[in-house]
Amino acid sequence: MQSPKNNLDTHQIYGVSKGAKNPVQIAKKLIHQYESDVGVFFSEIAQLPLETLCKILFELPIHIFEETFSRIPHKKLASALSYLTSDDLTDFLQRVKQYDQNYAKSTYHLLALDEQAEVNQLSQFPENQAGAYMQMEMITAELSDSLAKVKQKVRNFRIEEPDSPIFKLFVVDNNQHLEATLHFTDLLLFDDRDTMQEIIARAAIHHHKPMSIHATTPIKSHPVI
Repeated sequence: MQSPKNNLDTHQIYGVSKGAKNPVQIAKKLIHQYESDVGVFFSEIAQLPLETLCKILFELPIHIFEETFSRIPHKKLASALSYLTSDDLTDFLQRVKQYDQNYAKSTYHLLALDEQAEVNQLSQFPENQAGAYMQMEMITAELSDSLAKVKQKVRNFRIEEPDSPIFKLFVVDNNQHLEATLHFTDLLLFDDRDTMQEIIARAAIHHHKPMSIHATTPIKSHPVI
């Protein structure tokens, strides 16, 4: 994934982005523009910053989405997709594939190798299983990991995934089964030498022992949390 290089608030195109605070607002204005002047609509689409392009396209109605993505060069769309999280990137390509399999395939092959691997992994799950909605950008720690090691993982993550917000640490056992989730703010109370197991056992903090949910778990069998 890439990090934003432009400030959307200063990127104004025919007034569409001016005053718009998020992709939904921008998409609504673009829809009105599409209905009044298709030519100007596509001119505005061409000038959208890469870091928000796909998020905005996702908010367009299906008929406008289909007509719009097909006019975007494969290389440009691949670059824009790199700003999405792995689950959103996969969803976007799956949606494109519904209308143009060749376009989706060509764009996929222009993605970075690690992005291709993530798409492959997430695409293997049916929509009714939890794995289809998983996100690859997260930080995990084993019960034996020290807080110092976790802090280093956070520093590395912010370098490798600067555009991905993180709020929780996922603590797993030796079999990679989820044991607990910890808020990073809770970890500030402990010493660098403390292990995750010690922190969970000793602290009266808001850690969460989750239900047993695996990649193949049917999503209808569990509430959204």
